[in-house]
Amino acid sequence: MSILIGSGFVALHSQHTLQHADWLAVYALAYDEGVGERLAAYDFEDFLGLSVYLFITTQSPGTRQQLSQLFPKFGSAIVLPLLKILCRKELFVEQNIPMLAQQSLNEMTPYSLIIGLNRALDLTGQNNLKALTLQTVNQLLQSCEPSVHLVLSQLLSETNRRLVSEFSGAQLPKRAISVAGYRPDQHRLNVTVQKRKVTQCV
Repeated sequence: MSILIGSGFVALHSQHTLQHADWLAVYALAYDEGVGERLAAYDFEDFLGLSVYLFITTQSPGTRQQLSQLFPKFGSAIVLPLLKILCRKELFVEQNIPMLAQQSLNEMTPYSLIIGLNRALDLTGQNNLKALTLQTVNQLLQSCEPSVHLVLSQLLSETNRRLVSEFSGAQLPKRAISVAGYRPDQHRLNVTVQKRKVTQCV
């Protein structure tokens, strides 16, 4: 029997998967960059903001690469900051920042990514950023297997499903789907997420 995706499923795929060693690694990078004061008092949002700040401002390619590899572990919260970087990628071409930001998005699990994209659509008022987000959603949905497509489309709000449908010219499924038997360790469900190309925002 088909059932609606519950809030627990969304919560599971929204949360970060950072380990203690990951936090320590970012702290060490921050100290190396001279921004290590009061880090012990940082909450998750502060830590996320610090990591993105270091990613943009560091002059060390190694530091930037290390941060980009950690970004997928931040869960759905990292999606909007990375989209904003891609939307202003003309500012960062010399430092290779947009390429690493795109790689981080490509490495995210599809459920965490779609939840972050749904949130980005809810919060975004800029036309260029919204267009980039819609394009990313559309390419993600086109790159996955039909069964996963059904799950992903259900993780979009009704309003955003309609926006994506208008953008892609194809109606996304509205019917509820079953997530019975889903195991967190099988989050990819044999999805082959193709490399998503992103148009430059103007």
